[in-house]
Amino acid sequence: MIKDIPEIETERLLLRLPQKEDVPAMVEHLNHWESVRYTATFQHPLLYDDASNRIKAIHRALENGSVIYSLIHKSDHQWLGFCGLTKIDKRADLGYILGRSFWGKGFMREAGTVLIGTTFRLQWFDIIVAETFAQNIASQNVLKALGFKKRRDILCRSSARGGEFPGYEFVLTREDWKKRP
Repeated sequence: MIKDIPEIETERLLLRLPQKEDVPAMVEHLNHWESVRYTATFQHPLLYDDASNRIKAIHRALENGSVIYSLIHKSDHQWLGFCGLTKIDKRADLGYILGRSFWGKGFMREAGTVLIGTTFRLQWFDIIVAETFAQNIASQNVLKALGFKKRRDILCRSSARGGEFPGYEFVLTREDWKKRP
C-alpha cells in the first residue's frame, strides 16, 4: 500500500484524492457518450449513484496500492476528470478520463507527466502499462507524448459499449522515463 499520497500541483492543475463533493461535477462532465465510449469501466448514462459508488470504489482501491486523483483546475477549482494508476501485481495500469469540454487543452498530458514523474521518483511502481482502443487516436497521442511505447495489439473491454474491441497495450518503464528528453 502506498502511504501518504501527496497532493500534486502543476501550473494549471491540482491533483488530489477524489471526494464525494466531486460527484455532481462527475455527472455533469462525464455523462456524455463521447466521454465514456473509450473507457473500460464507465457506464453510460452516468447516474448520480454510479458516480458516488465510483468515488467509494476509488477509495477502496487506494487501500490496495492504487493511486487515483481528481484533476482540479486551479484557477476556478473546477473538477475536470480523473488520472490514476491501478495496481496490478507489481505494475500499474494508467487510466484517465476527462470531461469532453476540457479536451484538446493539454490537461491530460500535464497531469500524466506529473503523476508519472512522482510515481517513478517515489518508487511506487517500476513499470506502467496503459491500454487504449484502436480508434482512440487522441489517447494514443497522449501516451506517446508521455513516453509510452506500443507493445502489442489487444482487445479492450468497454462497459459503455458492452463488449471487447481492438486496441493496443502501451508500456513505460522507469528506465525509459529517465531517458526521455
